[in-house]
Amino acid sequence: LVGSEMCIRDSLPHVLDANPCLQIITYFEQSTKVVNVWGINPAKLCDIMDITRIDGMGLHELSRDKSGVLVGYYLMEEYGWKIGDRIILKSGTGFKELAFTIRGIVHGLSNASYIVYANLGYLQDVLNNRGRVSFTYIKVDDPFLIPEMCRKLEELFHNYPVEITTITQKSFMDSIVDKIKAILI
Repeated sequence: LVGSEMCIRDSLPHVLDANPCLQIITYFEQSTKVVNVWGINPAKLCDIMDITRIDGMGLHELSRDKSGVLVGYYLMEEYGWKIGDRIILKSGTGFKELAFTIRGIVHGLSNASYIVYANLGYLQDVLNNRGRVSFTYIKVDDPFLIPEMCRKLEELFHNYPVEITTITQKSFMDSIVDKIKAILI
């Protein structure tokens, strides 16, 4: 949704913030296991995920390092990666190669430690998808307004060419885990 975060903040009075994300499924080397990559605004990572600690480069520094990534702790262990390693992930049916340099390790709750976090603009550029996002995290000032805000968001984008669905963060994260499990089986 090109410019959706600005449209959402400007159109809905109870929205405090909107953080777009581009999610892609990739593979590392010859592995058949998927590596989930999220293109995000690094400065906003702690606003959208349950991060307990980041080792290495800070979020604001990462904003200036286009091909730098933060990698979840469990992925670092599984693949034996270290801060400073240059990794190539393959995406898409043509297996487009995406080059990243690991700048930090994410420790977090839920699924936060199983994701590679890249700069949104860089990921959009290398995939030739400028302006495309998969989802947008929205923060509201009153959690009791969430059902109303969901209805208003769906109304705001009712004529958009792609179906817009609103769900809670927990439901969204559960659906991602289910999708990844289905791919692995």
